[in-house]
Amino acid sequence: MKNLIIKNEYERIVFAEVYSPLFVDSQMDTMTADEIKKSAYRFMKEGRINKIDVMHNFQESGCYAVESFIARKNDPDNFIEGSWVLGVKIESDELWTKILKGELNGFYLAGSGETKRVDEPIDLSSFVKGETFKSMDGLLPE
Repeated sequence: MKNLIIKNEYERIVFAEVYSPLFVDSQMDTMTADEIKKSAYRFMKEGRINKIDVMHNFQESGCYAVESFIARKNDPDNFIEGSWVLGVKIESDELWTKILKGELNGFYLAGSGETKRVDEPIDLSSFVKGETFKSMDGLLPE
């Protein structure tokens, strides 16, 4: 969904937004910052750090979360404020190669929830194909 940032190529750790507040996803759904935070905290509370699949195949990939946080204002990596961000360790050579080639370039939240109408502005321009970036001395594309 969003851009993937390779923060540590030697350790194979990548970071990306899992979900951003009030951005429309591919199912035309969106979540508020509060709901995103609840989802992120539940993910950690339930110990789901190994439940990382590829392309929604619901098969554990061997990847696992090493960091999880809610992006704050003026995030140094330009993550959107209120977004849930995961740092994931990639152990599979095959997946790492796909990341380096840009074939895998983001995270996407799989789950279910209650749908309700919320009168908030949303960003319809968020249907962006993700890209993979290598972090170089904290300098990332704007």
